[in-house]
Amino acid sequence: MGFTPQLGWQDAIDANALTLIPVATLKAQLQLLLLGRVDAAEVDYYVSRNQQQSTPEFNTLVFDPTLPHSVVEFKLSTIKQIKLVEQINHFILTHPSLVKTIKLRYGLTEPEAVLQQLTQSGVNKS
Repeated sequence: MGFTPQLGWQDAIDANALTLIPVATLKAQLQLLLLGRVDAAEVDYYVSRNQQQSTPEFNTLVFDPTLPHSVVEFKLSTIKQIKLVEQINHFILTHPSLVKTIKLRYGLTEPEAVLQQLTQSGVNKS
């Protein structure tokens, strides 16, 4: 289960150095990791952080920035609702302080800052 294909894993997959195990839900994926039935899981940082808040036993899981990963940004695209995307873009550009307040309220940080913080902290939760 994952949201973004990680190209850095392909060499290990081709060399049969790891086994991919499909799961139906994020919770099942994290439970396998927590139980030690898998060594790693590919999970979006913010999604895993949200899951940790609702399921405290997942708080022992950590992010390893040395494994293949990508910086994912939130983006919108559409064919039929172009005006809506234009309105959202306009809102973001004309209300930077409100956007900043919303990001602070929900704990959203720029992906590069999160990665730098996790890399430097030594205890890298994800």
